[in-house]
Order: sequence, then structure tokens, then C-alpha cells
Amino acid sequence: MKETTKQTVAILSITVLLGVSIFVFLKFTLPAFDNFIALKTQITEKQQIKAELTRRKQVVMAIYSKYQTIGADLDRIRLALPSDPQLAEVLSSLNTIASTSNIVLGDISFRELSPVKTTSKTKNQVPYTTIEVTINVEGSFVNIQTFVQEIEREIRIMDIKQLIIHSVMMTPQLSSNKTTSKTKNYNIPSLLKTNIILHTYYQP
Repeated sequence: MKETTKQTVAILSITVLLGVSIFVFLKFTLPAFDNFIALKTQITEKQQIKAELTRRKQVVMAIYSKYQTIGADLDRIRLALPSDPQLAEVLSSLNTIASTSNIVLGDISFRELSPVKTTSKTKNQVPYTTIEVTINVEGSFVNIQTFVQEIEREIRIMDIKQLIIHSVMMTPQLSSNKTTSKTKNYNIPSLLKTNIILHTYYQP
């Protein structure tokens, strides 16, 4: 073959190979690469969605945990400041406290006080109604003191407003003096009759 013919064949072969390469690239390689880019984009988007869902799940769990805590606090608030008078519960609590304090619970009366008028200072406060409870009790000073302390510890809000000792019953006790063999009488306070006025509240 002539040198010119060989060059022509070589150029033609290179051209054909280049054409085939371009065809393969355009037909297979480029779509596959585009596919790879699209899949990579989808994976990135799905990872971002997954991260967002994980974050939202954590937020929801945090809110749920907070709600659980708030729920318990709300229960305590409802017990401390109920939505109605619940006088039977108040009476039951006072009877229980009197029993554990070893005092005799006498007459009990309830009276709903007029609502406090709203002023510029109190307009943002939660409205509530006051129940005045008047109690007559009998017991020793220590036991009455225990009774008052237990009332103040009660979960239902109860504020002692007035405590009046009406009378004192004296118990005579004898004491012998060995040196003189004489007996002396001592009057020791043993029983106090006390009137207690307290306020409890509810939020209608």
C-alpha cells in the first residue's frame, strides 16, 4: 500500500473509533452519569428528610415529656385550687387532720365570700372565689398547734385568718411534799376551746 493510502486508512480508523466512542459516551456513559448524579441528589435529599424527621421526633418526645411533667403539675394545681367548692373534701380533710392531731372537732360552718372587685392592679390575676370556714375545736395547746400546722401543709390551699382561744379548762393535780407531808393543788391547763377561721379557695 502506498503511504498515502495507509494514512487515509489510519485517519478513517481513528475517526470511526472516535465516532464510536462519542456514540457510546452519549448513548450509555452520559445517561449513566446523569443517573448517578440524580441518585446522589435523591440520596442527599432523603438524608436531609431523615435528619429533619429525626429532629422533629426529638422535639415531639421533648414536648411529650414536658407535657407529662406539666400534667402532674396541673393535677396538683387542680387539687390546690379546684374548679368548684368541694366542701365535702374540705370537711373530710379537716376530720382526718383533727383525728391525727388528737383534737375534738366541733361545729364547722362554711360561707362563700363576695368576690374581690377587680382593680387596675389585679385585672391580670386569675379570678377565684373564697370560702370562709369557721371551726370550733378542743384540745391541748400542742395538739391545736399540730392541727394548725397540718392545715397549712394540706395540698388544698387553706389560710388561717383568725385563731381565738375562748376558754381554758383547768385540771387540778395533786403534788405531795415529802418534807412537809402536805398536799398542794395545782391548776394545769389541759383543754383549750379554740375558734379558728380559715379561708380556702376555688376557681369557677
